[in-house]
Amino acid sequence: MLDVRGISPKINQQRCQNVNGNDISKQLPTRLTPAPTPGKATVLAIGKSFPSQIIHQDCLVEGYIRDTKCIDASIKEKLERLCKTTTVKTRYTVMSKEILDKVAKDIAENNPGSRILLTTSKTTRLGFRPPNKARPYDLVGAALFGDGAAAVIIGTNPIMGQESPFMELNYAVQQFLPETHNMIDGRLSEEGINFKLGRDLPQKIEDSIEEFSKKLMAKTKLKEFNDLFWAVHPGGPAILNRLESTLNLSNEMLECSRRALMDYGNVSSNTIFYVIEYMKEEMKKQGGEEWGLALAFGPSITFEGILIRSLHCFVLTTRGGVMIHVYHARKIIHSSWCHHRVQFFRLQ
Repeated sequence: MLDVRGISPKINQQRCQNVNGNDISKQLPTRLTPAPTPGKATVLAIGKSFPSQIIHQDCLVEGYIRDTKCIDASIKEKLERLCKTTTVKTRYTVMSKEILDKVAKDIAENNPGSRILLTTSKTTRLGFRPPNKARPYDLVGAALFGDGAAAVIIGTNPIMGQESPFMELNYAVQQFLPETHNMIDGRLSEEGINFKLGRDLPQKIEDSIEEFSKKLMAKTKLKEFNDLFWAVHPGGPAILNRLESTLNLSNEMLECSRRALMDYGNVSSNTIFYVIEYMKEEMKKQGGEEWGLALAFGPSITFEGILIRSLHCFVLTTRGGVMIHVYHARKIIHSSWCHHRVQFFRLQ
């Protein structure tokens, strides 16, 4: 074992040498898959599904106004503004012109060897109706929400070589915010489902998200929010912007959330899985942080959070047989400085 006492946690990648004097600055990273933690619920597979009907945001307004036979110019103008501010580009829906009408984690860990198929789905069909000035939020739904489905397989003790684990579920927390029962509201009526989000929703989330995130981070030794990866349900751009600003996150930290919102819109509970799938793709390409948070926001406002551990990382090998095990691969790729939790050990 190498003695690393006195070695600075910041290592200049341009002049990085091991104890034998060998230059390792030119070594290319090779892939290492960390061993899953025995008994921990682990995401083994993920997928998604959408209706065949795709909606391009730049075509939505004309089609919506035409199909609902709306002749109010002010409603059309408002919908056009909403379509621009949501940042959504494409969505999917079961609607067409012709029709126009954290339990899995506990089960998996308490039943070793079991495999849980967790599925989600959502349709906006029951909430589709012509616009009405008495229901201004209907336009927000028309500009933001989409249809889709998703599924994940969760289990413990993955069978290596047969299954492909990539994310561990380590610790889950749920928190209800008092006096927010009308903030995310859905009611069933003769017209279908009436669903609305309170105007103060982004502010309410901003006021409480830091404390909630620290509660999850307490299970690790990390103190900085930018030392985590973030899988956040993109309820809308305002929520992402507030969270990014409040926690002082780097711009790229919520990239997968913004990408999912842009490509699919807000698909309710499905959307967090679309974010995780995009994150899986990015981590396979360039590694990333070891620990992260998955966050979602439910009715009245309820915070749902899971501390998750990525099973993707990089390894730097050297001519002298020394290997640097680095989880923060993103920092290596984008900077000449390698820092945070660097472990040294000799290959036998």
